[in-house]
Amino acid sequence: MAKGSKEKTDGRSALEAAFRAYEAGDMVVARSTARRVIASPLPDDQAAAKRVAKLLQGDDERGEVQAELVAQEIVKRTSPMLRPYLWALGGATAYLSLLVMAAVRYG
Repeated sequence: MAKGSKEKTDGRSALEAAFRAYEAGDMVVARSTARRVIASPLPDDQAAAKRVAKLLQGDDERGEVQAELVAQEIVKRTSPMLRPYLWALGGATAYLSLLVMAAVRYG
């Protein structure tokens, strides 16, 4: 399985690179690039914010769009969900407690 590579922006905005990585399914690169945009947005990112927001949210006309908010949306969409991991942890805890009770009772 090939590892995701960091995309070269070659003059394009980092926000567009984050969106391209998101569309390609590379969530790690998309999240890290979007966090760079949140930390220090460039003028290219501000110019690309409206285009990327339209691609992310559809044809909603929201007026002025900020690059930081669009990058925050990408970070939110690419963050892993914790609920399945919590369910697995709860199941493992219940199973181990049943094993301990059986060992104490019959052991």
